[in-house]
Amino acid sequence: MNSRERVITALNHGVPDRVPLDCGGTVVSGVGAVAYDNLKRYLGIEGGETKVYHMVMQIALPEQSFRDRFETDVIDLADAYCRDPSEWRCWTLRNGSPARVPAWLNLEERNGSWVHRHPNGEVLGEMPPKSYYFDQTCWPMAELESFEPERLSEHLGRIIWNTMAVPRWGSASKPGYYQDLRRKAREYYEDTDYAIAVNFGASLVEQTQRLLRHDNFFADLATDRKKMEAILDGLTEMYIAAAERFVEAVDPYVQVIRVTDDMGMQSGPQFSPRMYREIFKPRYKAIYSVLKKATAAKLFLHTCGSIYRFLPDIVETGVDVLNPIQTSAAEMDPRRLKEEFGKELVLWGGGCDSQSVLALKGPEEVRREVEEKMAIFAPGGGYVFTQVHNIMPETPPENIVAMFEAFHRCRDYR
Repeated sequence: MNSRERVITALNHGVPDRVPLDCGGTVVSGVGAVAYDNLKRYLGIEGGETKVYHMVMQIALPEQSFRDRFETDVIDLADAYCRDPSEWRCWTLRNGSPARVPAWLNLEERNGSWVHRHPNGEVLGEMPPKSYYFDQTCWPMAELESFEPERLSEHLGRIIWNTMAVPRWGSASKPGYYQDLRRKAREYYEDTDYAIAVNFGASLVEQTQRLLRHDNFFADLATDRKKMEAILDGLTEMYIAAAERFVEAVDPYVQVIRVTDDMGMQSGPQFSPRMYREIFKPRYKAIYSVLKKATAAKLFLHTCGSIYRFLPDIVETGVDVLNPIQTSAAEMDPRRLKEEFGKELVLWGGGCDSQSVLALKGPEEVRREVEEKMAIFAPGGGYVFTQVHNIMPETPPENIVAMFEAFHRCRDYR
């Protein structure tokens, strides 16, 4: 099997020739830029360049040498937007190494910090000294008393999570965007044998939190249902309007369409299952049904934390693939997840805890973690291996190598 066939088999709950591997195939299963740079130096890899294609999370775009060395099976269609050298400029990572970042970002160094400005001069985010990430500093609707639907797009364009990622915010509104997206998807489908993942987003919880700020989000969720539902309806209508054209552009070339919305904390869900069913579930279902009705691509939901109590409802919304499988969070026991939901959801992740094991333990503990999780998740198929969320900046390179080596030893079905 080639990579695409291998992933498609897993996505259909079959048993491929070996467990598929994703690392860098999505922006939520990738490698932090500093960790990526340190890994290259540890392996003695010279040349190439570290491109940071998601500035908030500081995620590196994998080079072909990385994909070949570790035999990954998934590629992010965002890679197609990173090929033009004129779109990139020089930058320096927190470890002092050279890197490249999108040229269109309004970055400014200020007292050891980096700030990102809106074209109107407003500071949208800041990377403090010694920090590896940009923090959001502008919540466009935090001080507004009421929601004005006609200003929603304007407000979303002032959120760093939207403005600092590739492809850049507002691309879909430009003439020829969907034709270009289709051309890129077709080229990757014809020129590579990777499974292709593409991001659609469709966040309701996270976008509303970033619009209002977390404290206002929870307060309004509890006390101002009318305002909250108006915002969510505005987002839902926007996503539905884009979904049909999006699917038309990428079908039949992509195998995975990613949507994202973090609904869990380490200790439990952010809100009750009842609130999820009443407020969020109908809107997810409406968006996802448009995404799924005209494509064989599988719907991949990235939702962090303890979301076990939402899973029956998540299945009913039409989700096919669950990520990142945060097994260290409450109620996220891997055996129970595999047993109860392994036939309904493809489990994509959970292979090594990037938070408490990969970043903090030694290579031997990493190997044991991978072997244990593969023994749970891999049997019967319907599984794609990757670590739990992105590899963090200070992760020792020897641990990353140990993770891949352990995976390669366990990946064959017997």
